[in-house]
Amino acid sequence: MTSVSVKKRIALAVAAAAVLIAGWGVVSYATGAPPFGGRGTIGAKDVCESLGDPEEAAGLLNRLLPDSSEYSFSDHLTASPRTGHDTNFDTSCFINGDDGRLMSVRTELRAGETLDQWQTEVRENYDEPERNVKAFDAGRRAFSGRRLAAINSACVPEDEIPFGPYRLSTTVALQYTVPDDRVADLRRLAELAAEKAHGDARCAVAAEGGSAR
Repeated sequence: MTSVSVKKRIALAVAAAAVLIAGWGVVSYATGAPPFGGRGTIGAKDVCESLGDPEEAAGLLNRLLPDSSEYSFSDHLTASPRTGHDTNFDTSCFINGDDGRLMSVRTELRAGETLDQWQTEVRENYDEPERNVKAFDAGRRAFSGRRLAAINSACVPEDEIPFGPYRLSTTVALQYTVPDDRVADLRRLAELAAEKAHGDARCAVAAEGGSAR
């Protein structure tokens, strides 16, 4: 066999392999198989109950979250709705994608801190640089950055339960930064979660009420 024949056979084999790879790519794209799985879509039935209105929350999440072939949700309520002098109330929603955790949304009932102390602690806990923080209108106080939105809502007046007043702290934290034109979506998602928690916790005062501390 001449060297020319060997080279011709190799060329034909390479060409055949290229055709097979191209064909597999077309089929993969058409069927959604990796690596052409595309972006998953979040529906109202998928979202955590603690996020409030499911239709609106789903729309916000589809705009906020990065591309992933699928998304999974984990909803936790660590205490029943508040009754009497019970101060245990804590909800959390964790959202994962192909590469792990994408977002967490949490609300907890807190006391014994001023609004300034609350804001500093939340910002530092989630590593949001102070230079990124901007206030927005919600609850007693609200602020957002490029990957965090937080709302402090009045809940239990000072004279109802010892060591009050008690307020709800709602945070929406991302594992990445969002562009400026998506910050409004981040804030709105925090508002939905805060409104849902305020009702579930059976708060005795309006979210914007209470002491100015």
